[in-house]
Amino acid sequence: MATLTKNRSRLLLGCGPMALAVALTLAPERARAQAFEATPSVVEGGVNFDRMISGEETVTVSTPTAVIDWTPNEDAAGNALTFLADGNTAIFQDELDQGGVAVLNRSLPSTNGNVVVFDGAVVSQLRSSTGANVTGGTVAFYSPTGILVGGTATFDVGSLILTSLDPDLASFEDFALTNGTLQLGGGNTTTNPTSSVVINPGAQINALSEGSYFIAAAPEVQMLGQSRVNGSQAFIGASTANLRVSTGLFDIEITLGTDNTTPIVINGDVGGPASTDASDNHIIYAVAKAINDPISMIFSGNLGFEPAASAGIVNGEIILSANYDVNGRTVQDGTSADGINATFSQPEDSGNPPPAGGVFLEDFNA
Repeated sequence: MATLTKNRSRLLLGCGPMALAVALTLAPERARAQAFEATPSVVEGGVNFDRMISGEETVTVSTPTAVIDWTPNEDAAGNALTFLADGNTAIFQDELDQGGVAVLNRSLPSTNGNVVVFDGAVVSQLRSSTGANVTGGTVAFYSPTGILVGGTATFDVGSLILTSLDPDLASFEDFALTNGTLQLGGGNTTTNPTSSVVINPGAQINALSEGSYFIAAAPEVQMLGQSRVNGSQAFIGASTANLRVSTGLFDIEITLGTDNTTPIVINGDVGGPASTDASDNHIIYAVAKAINDPISMIFSGNLGFEPAASAGIVNGEIILSANYDVNGRTVQDGTSADGINATFSQPEDSGNPPPAGGVFLEDFNA
């Protein structure tokens, strides 16, 4: 399996070794102590930046939601520096006893349109006046040029969104605060049809607070690392999509598909703790839709959750859907709640048949 590099070139799956010649240029002097190699601008909400510790940046948000634009630092050739370098730590937190926070970070394109690269650590926490800080909150990162999570990167957060589809700001607030519908790709920036979210081998995503979620959405999504989520995960291959989540159940509507013929590849370790009762839904979703050409979704590695604590508990589900939207457990006329007896079908329009969609399982453990 190929690993993507920090430039915009996309290495095809299964390609042979290749050599890259890189011209070295002098980078601009790094701003003192900050973790992100970018300059922030607060678009919405109350935000304070603390850079007193070298290599560490603490972002404190005093409102329920916030939106931050980041302008990347560049080298002399116009290439963006690594957004979060190995060894650096970015901490997102709320005010004391605030009780929650959701932050949307929008990384603006560099001169040469490089992908946004994470090699360091991202942490989100909720603070208490008693001093008992806990992991929590929602952190979202958007870049129209794509996101690359390197093999040394770690996320220890409440919930996480990684996307190259422009989030509508009003819907982000509704999604975070009231379980409303998040609109992705319908904003002011046209989606780059070749953009991707790639999580390389070695990367670790942990969202272990009860009821957490992880979303990766782009025309192409490659999950090659590890994710452990105490809730549900959604991998979405699309150009525009609407989604909502409530009690671990995702509704995923793809309003414009992708031209990428392999929009979703999962070859990592995707899972988390077991469900504790019938209302504690733990589901792994992978949903993609084609615009014109046939698509294939490829799954290998490990997908699933830890063994159930007791008999009778549904220990998580996996829903893989090519060219069909998903509502909770329902895909077209079937529901995964029917277990082994579930059937999924819908008559095709013979005059306008949809593009073909395939789901391939290779060395797959569930």
